[in-house]
This record gives sequence, structure tokens and C-alpha cells, in this order.
Amino acid sequence: MKKVLPVLCLLLLLISCNSNKNKLILKSSTGRINAALVVIDNKEWHNVVGETLKTIFTNPIEGLPQPESQLSITQISPSKFNSLFENNRNILVVGIQSQSQFKMVRDQYASPQIIISVIGTNQADLINQIKTHQQAIIEAFKKGDLALYQKKLATKTWESNRFAVLKNTEMVLPKEYLKVKDTTNFLWLRKYLKQDGTLNILAYKIPIVSKDSVSLSYLINERNKIGIKHIPGQFINTYMQTAAEMQPSFKALNVNGLNAFELRGLWEVQNDFMGGPFINYTFVDTAHNQLICLDGFVYAPNQDKRDYIFELEAIFKTFKLK
Repeated sequence: MKKVLPVLCLLLLLISCNSNKNKLILKSSTGRINAALVVIDNKEWHNVVGETLKTIFTNPIEGLPQPESQLSITQISPSKFNSLFENNRNILVVGIQSQSQFKMVRDQYASPQIIISVIGTNQADLINQIKTHQQAIIEAFKKGDLALYQKKLATKTWESNRFAVLKNTEMVLPKEYLKVKDTTNFLWLRKYLKQDGTLNILAYKIPIVSKDSVSLSYLINERNKIGIKHIPGQFINTYMQTAAEMQPSFKALNVNGLNAFELRGLWEVQNDFMGGPFINYTFVDTAHNQLICLDGFVYAPNQDKRDYIFELEAIFKTFKLK
């Protein structure tokens, strides 16, 4: 029983804080993007419960050249949870008690913050609770990080309407992305990284010619045309293409009330050795019978690329039609 008391005390503290949180001026939360603090007994962390958590969080993200985890995690025992840790933005509390529980609480000690508790009545039940709610846990942390990133990126931005291809649209375009090419039907913005490399945003329109216009093959074909026409390599007869060795992931989703499609995959330079990951958001503009494509690609040799793709995703998810 003693081993679970710290978890119980922590949960009771969370509940008591919740009743008073509106009376408090909360501190700003801390923590890196795509990271979480896991509060769990050391014994559970080093057995099958901990292995289950590690497997979930280290599951590779789609569309990256090397495996990178969904979230970076740091573990502490409940007895070590104090004021040094309570300002973390993403906190997961895991333990064993007399009653199962899955609960999300926001802005307890800091803002923005989400604290998720997953409690089982025994080890088997706890593992079941973790697996049942794994997607909700990751999505909650990712959604919070996305909103925070969008707020951060929105401090100094371009008006999207100033670019012809984005006329009658609204989105966050940070001014640190500099103009490379701007034509009636195409836009290329580039951000230089502190380390070697760049983040790139492309915008272009393609027609809806049939119901198959939103298929993976059609979107990749049009993307490759853009690469040939607008994204040259450093040598003659080199240009960006979608890498053939990894089929991009493809899914439909809704972004700010718009039907959209997300692609994640790898790009390469034809006849050269450059490459990296890309993310593409294609929005359906039914009023004009067209697709508006936002394509982001990362060139960052010898660097992790998860958070760079996350930044591009955060930007693309601010897109709206006026």
C-alpha cells in the first residue's frame, strides 16, 4: 500500500488545486515542444508498465528519414514531484489505486498546462487503461503544443493576402520565412536554421479535374511537377521530387471547417544526394473548383527533424479561406 500513497497524495493535491485555480495567477508553463513529464513509481517504470509507456511514446512518427519518437519523455517518482516540476506543460501521472481512473485537468500549476492521470486497480488493469487511452493522451499533449506553437509563431507575420497564390486566404506566415519566389500561381518561402539547413514553405493551386483529383497519386504527381518547374538542385538537371522508396502517408481531415488532406513522406533531389522529410496539406476550395496546396519540406543534415515538421504542421493548420 505504501508504494501507491505518493500517487494518491498527488491526485488529491491536483483535485484541491482545481477548486482554487481560478483564484490564482498562474505562472507560464515550461517544457520543450513534443515532450512530457511522466510521474510514476520507479518500480512500475522499470517493469512492464514502464515498457508499455515507452513503447507508446517512442513509436516512430510517420514520414521521417530516421525513427523519431512521438514524444520525448522524462520520468520522476511521485515523491520527487515538487515545485521544480509542477510548471511542466505536459504531465502524465500513472499509478495503482483502488479505483480505475482516466482524467485530464488543465492549468493546475501553470498555463498552458495539461495533467493527465491514468490509474488502474492492479498492474494488468493499469496496462489496459494505458493502452485504451494512449491515443487520447498523445493527441491531448500534441494539441496543446500545437496551439502554443501557433501563438508563438503569430507574433510577427506576413499578411497572406500579399501573395497572389494566397489571395482571399488567412494563415499565420512568420516573417522569419523569407521570400524566395512569388508568382501568380506559386509561392516559396524559406527560413534559415541556426544550425545548417532550412525550412521551406510552398503554396500552389491545382485544378479539381475529377473525383480522383484528391487521390494520393494525383497529389504526388502535381507535387513532382512543382519540383521540376520551381525547386532546382545545385547542379544542372537536378530538381526536387517525392522519394519513391517510401510511399507517403495520406489521410483526410478537417482543418478550421475545411476539407483537407495530409501527406507525409520524403523528398529527394533527382540526380543528387540531398533529401529530407516533407508535409503537405491540400485544402479543397469548392467555390473555385481548385485545390490549394501548402507544402513544407525540411533540409537539415545530421539533425532531428520531428520538431521542424511540427512547426510546419502548426503553420498549415492556421489556414482559412475568407
